[in-house]
Order: sequence, then C-alpha cells, then structure tokens
Amino acid sequence: MRKAKSKRGFTLVELVVTVAILSITAGLGVGIFASTMNNYSTASVRSAEQDKATEIEDFIFTYARVCKNLYFIDSSKTDTLSSGTNYLSGVSQLQISPQSTQYMKMDPGSENLDYNTNDRDESGNIIASPVLTVQGVDNIVFTVSRQKLTRGDPDEDDVFYYLNYEINMVDGYSVTGSVILNNCENVNFLVGSSYVDTGDTGVFVVGDDSFTTGIGFECDPINTLSSTP
Repeated sequence: MRKAKSKRGFTLVELVVTVAILSITAGLGVGIFASTMNNYSTASVRSAEQDKATEIEDFIFTYARVCKNLYFIDSSKTDTLSSGTNYLSGVSQLQISPQSTQYMKMDPGSENLDYNTNDRDESGNIIASPVLTVQGVDNIVFTVSRQKLTRGDPDEDDVFYYLNYEINMVDGYSVTGSVILNNCENVNFLVGSSYVDTGDTGVFVVGDDSFTTGIGFECDPINTLSSTP
C-alpha cells in the first residue's frame, strides 16, 4: 500500500494566532522579569537603608544611656558649654570638654550624617578617632521625655528620663525608638498634669536645611569605654 503524502502547510490564520500567542507569552515574561528586578532593586535599597539606620540607632543607644550631659547642636544658637544648658552652637564647643564627647551632626542641605567618638581614657587623654559618615540620611527627630508615677510635680525618686528618636532615610525607610537616660543631669522639663512631661527643648530635628544641627553626648571616660561595643 502506498502512503499518501500531504503537502498541506499552516494556514495564514494559524500563523497569525501562533505569533500572537508567542508575543503575549514573551510580553508576560518581560513584565515578570521587569517586576522582579524592580522588587529586587527596592529591597536592596531598603536593606541598605535599614543597615545605615541601625548603625545610627546603635550609636544613639550606646552613648545616650550613659551620658552625663545631653546637648543639641544648632549653629543658629549662641549658647556655650555650661551647666544647665541643652544647646550648643557648634561641635567645637563639645570637643573642648574634659569628658568623653560623642556627637552626630548634619550640615545644611546635606544628606551626610557625620559622627565621631572622642573617647578619653581614665587619665583624661583623648583617644583619637576618625570622623565617620553615614550617607542618605534625611533627618533625625529627637524629643526628651520624663515618665512619672503620679500626676503633677514629680518626685525625683519616682521618675525616669528617656530620649525619643525617629531616624528618617532619604528613600523612605524610618525607625523609631527610645533610650533611657540613666545618668543625664542637664535636661529640663515642662511640668504638666499628665504622667509624661516633655523636655523644654521641644522637638529638635537634626537635618535642618538652614543650620548645622546635631546631637552631642558628654560622658565620663570610664563609662564610655565600658559601654562602647
């Protein structure tokens, strides 16, 4: 028996349908790939910002909880380093302190947060350390609070003080928290009828667009050295 050989090929309609299906499949593939790459890029940026914010948070936590005095640095102010003040006009005033002095600061229009640990040994000799920089910082918002056990005028034995912070990165990541001020002596508060009093410095933002701003911690050398990671 002879087998019949067909010379019939694909019709134009079949070819058009096949090409359309392949085009749709390719388009979906490109879309999925583009979406995956975009998600990966976003996750990478967010992860990098998270690492930077954690670095800043560790610095704040390490020195705030042992600081003897807490200062907000504002180049628009004229205050000098003295007992009872919370403001300094510049980092240079903090660096002349005989104590260990750590600071974070941002210059106007900058996204770079500079920080330094001017630790001193028990003899008072400064331990040289470089100025380090964290890039991509939008601002850091600080407030000081006092928690009371009773309303009205606080009994100093029944209160504790803490520093609140909100670290905001330029690409949207932020982290908030609080750290107890175990030894701080120079903070002042507005006494209210609630269980929480706020510091008389109000809300302070490191990252102002008009002035050099920052926060400084003045610590006893032995406490600083024992608390540094």
